Amino acid sequence: MPETDEEKRRKRERDALLLLFAFLLSDAYHRLTSTIQSYIAGTLGSSWVLSDTLTEILTDAHSHAAYLGRRLAGVRNPFGSGDVRFGRSVMLGQTRYLAGLVNDLANEKYEADSGALANRITLYVKRLRGTSEEAWAVALPGATLIYWVLGENENHCPECRDLAAGSPYRADSITTTPGSGQTSCLSACRCHLRTTNGEVCFELPEELP
Repeated sequence: MPETDEEKRRKRERDALLLLFAFLLSDAYHRLTSTIQSYIAGTLGSSWVLSDTLTEILTDAHSHAAYLGRRLAGVRNPFGSGDVRFGRSVMLGQTRYLAGLVNDLANEKYEADSGALANRITLYVKRLRGTSEEAWAVALPGATLIYWVLGENENHCPECRDLAAGSPYRADSITTTPGSGQTSCLSACRCHLRTTNGEVCFELPEELP
């Protein structure tokens, strides 16, 4: 059967949101990298300034990841204070990790290994996908059944295997999401969520940024 006008509209909106999510990942990576490079070059200021700036960048990015996630679920309210609160709540759980990064930079850990630094920055960017998945699940009707789908061609961590085996979950009772950092594979998780009618949230691109 040919697509209805509503199906075409929803597909266009999803394609647009996928592009916006990819841009968000790229923008966050470059903002983090630029800030850290300025700190290493001595033009940013103290490690306190670095910490505050990185926190501001990541809070903004997680807020917009939450917005895109719930938009994908059909909640079309404009970006607002609820999205910002969502982003801030995620950052509360990131404080310890961010403090570790700032401490390592202050001790010049990565000055001779830019590749390792880039990989570490990428982990913070990948964490945005966990936020979008969580906001997406929260925005779905509570009785929606969601499957945890294992990523293809990878060695899955034990927690992801258990979560997949325990599927489906109600949207209002799912306890974690892929990429949220609560499984052994942390933000590098390649699994994704899928509803019983085939709706999915964002997946990580093959390469970042």
